[in-house]
This record gives sequence, C-alpha cells and structure tokens, in this order.
Amino acid sequence: MRFIEAIFSAGAIVIKAIRTVNQITKTVHQATKNHINSIVDERFQERFKENQTTPSPTPVTVNIQIDIKNIDLEETELEKKRARDGLLKRTELKKLQELKKQREDKFEQWQKAKTQ
Repeated sequence: MRFIEAIFSAGAIVIKAIRTVNQITKTVHQATKNHINSIVDERFQERFKENQTTPSPTPVTVNIQIDIKNIDLEETELEKKRARDGLLKRTELKKLQELKKQREDKFEQWQKAKTQ
C-alpha cells in the first residue's frame, strides 16, 4: 500500500512541477512578446520620422534604381548558373564583369543624382 501511495505522491509532485514550468514559460513568453513589441514600435516610429524627413525620389533616381535592380537580376542569374554548373563560359564571365562595372557606374550616377 505504501508503494502505491509513494507513486501517487511522486506523480502529484511531477504534475505540480509541470504546471509550474508551464506557468513560468507563459510568463516569460508574454514578457518577451511585450518587449519585442515595444522595440518594434520604437523602430517603426524612428523609421516613420526618417521617411517624413527624406525627400521623395526624383524620376531620375527612380530610373537609375530600376536599372541597378535589373543589372543585379542579370548578375544573380549568372551567379546561380555558376553555382549550378560549377563554371561559366568566357562570354558569360565577360558579361558578369561588364554587369559589375555597369552597376558601379549606375550607383555613382544615383549618388550624384541624389545629392542634386
């Protein structure tokens, strides 16, 4: 009989421990969630203020940004091909170098247009 009582009392202790751990987990989760939400709110407000003071882009800078994105897409495709096949043809390597140079030139253009 004592053996069964010992098992039940041990089981009760385990159940109580599980409930305690569960409650602690819930509390930590809620505190973490609240903390993350406050950080996100702060960063959102900071970005919102930054966007309010940032002038809207000009059509020239928008066009340059589009060109840079297109160059990046072509570059990415060639890099994917290199990763997939293990190498690139000479013409593809030349194209990749040209794209990198074009991207650098476009970036300089964008910086100049942005400051004007």
